[in-house]
Amino acid sequence: MDTFLEVIAYSCKDIGYGHIENCKGKAAAFEKAKKEGTTDGLKRALRNFGNLLGNCVYDKDYVAKVTKLKITPVREPGLV
Repeated sequence: MDTFLEVIAYSCKDIGYGHIENCKGKAAAFEKAKKEGTTDGLKRALRNFGNLLGNCVYDKDYVAKVTKLKITPVREPGLV
């Protein structure tokens, strides 16, 4: 699947791949592979935009620090 992404004046293009095994029908297999290929191509294209759009997930130091963070739940006013 060929994916083209354009943000303001910067554009990038990448190719995504999708496959499926043991599917009940040919149409379902084609749809699943098409969706997977589109998602893969979009993720690959977004990596060209840097850390702000998900490239930081591939940085092991960043992931190690983020997984150690303690997150406190946020309550909305008026909810019990």
